[in-house]
Amino acid sequence: MPEQQSTHADKSASEEFGPEASGDRVEEYLEPAAGPEPQDAEARAYMRSLELRIEAEVARLRSEGRYPPSLARRVRTYYRTLLPDGAASGERDFDAVFKTLDRIAYMDVDVPTASSKPGVAFVKRSLRTLMAWYLNYLAQQFNNFATNLVHLLGIADVRIASLESRFDASGFRASGLLAETAGARAQAAAADRVAEVLAGTSGRVLVSECADGALLARLAESGMNAYGVESRRELLEAAEARRLELREGGTLEHLADVAPASLSALVLSGIVDRDTVNDRVAALAHARRVLEENAALVLVCAAADAFDDPANRVEADLSPGRPFAPETWEFLLSKLGFGSITSERGEAGAYLVVARNARLTPELGALADSNVVLSALEPPKERRR
Repeated sequence: MPEQQSTHADKSASEEFGPEASGDRVEEYLEPAAGPEPQDAEARAYMRSLELRIEAEVARLRSEGRYPPSLARRVRTYYRTLLPDGAASGERDFDAVFKTLDRIAYMDVDVPTASSKPGVAFVKRSLRTLMAWYLNYLAQQFNNFATNLVHLLGIADVRIASLESRFDASGFRASGLLAETAGARAQAAAADRVAEVLAGTSGRVLVSECADGALLARLAESGMNAYGVESRRELLEAAEARRLELREGGTLEHLADVAPASLSALVLSGIVDRDTVNDRVAALAHARRVLEENAALVLVCAAADAFDDPANRVEADLSPGRPFAPETWEFLLSKLGFGSITSERGEAGAYLVVARNARLTPELGALADSNVVLSALEPPKERRR
């Protein structure tokens, strides 16, 4: 039922508009207070009918353009201004918490002695005088440790910031340098073929880095319940003009918020060409979690020779990774548990890799750390005796 799955990625308003993973935390906090699920079949049916009505209304408003990505961005930005310092994990939050820590990392043994009860103030002053030698000794050690610890954290922050400035390539997409990419051209060239591969898909379909929406529009024309994710605002505006259902954000960030086994098909593009090995493997691990059993995963890739084109020189030089060969994707997909893996070369330097999500294994798909996923692919080491 397409309408039933229309908002699988929007598990709650706090997940879509809040910071990363905030929806999961809020859901965990509220779970004890929510109470057990009603045992009455009539009550459960009524609750489910309300959910379907809400999902259908949201889907209708999205199709009418009432919930554009720009609105979601404004709401998310405003929501983050209301968060207390340290509620998220960004640079601003680290600076705020670090300044607070620097102010409070000090033990003061000069405790207050005032009291409205007769004689109590004298007792407090006497105790403070008697114990001052002991407390001052402890406070001196604690303050020395806290001062050096805060200093060490400051040094670590400078070193981490230096590493991030050297290796972080996320700013390239934000600045628009990669607005025209080989992956976007591959999507447009492979649109008809992807529609053929996914023909008959009745559930929810996600197209990551949908660019200007050429592939997404083709799937929508085929009657599929598809939506797209894109982080580049100028491309979002172009796709929005086509009256397509869109979300603003990165591929990994969005996949982390998608409910388990809620997608009937997933099309990955862009990230499969130029991102780091860790990010690509993490995307495949997320795909294992969010796809239904036997659902299709389609990788729309740009062949290596496409990056030799002068039009792609800037992208090739600024990308943190380089294109994979079809054999590499087949190896990774098989290791991660996908089945029925095929690859085919298409037009305009594009090729497709199609796989099916085999038996559901939430343990692997739930891994958020791509380094852990990579280590899971390595052969087991002999235990030392």
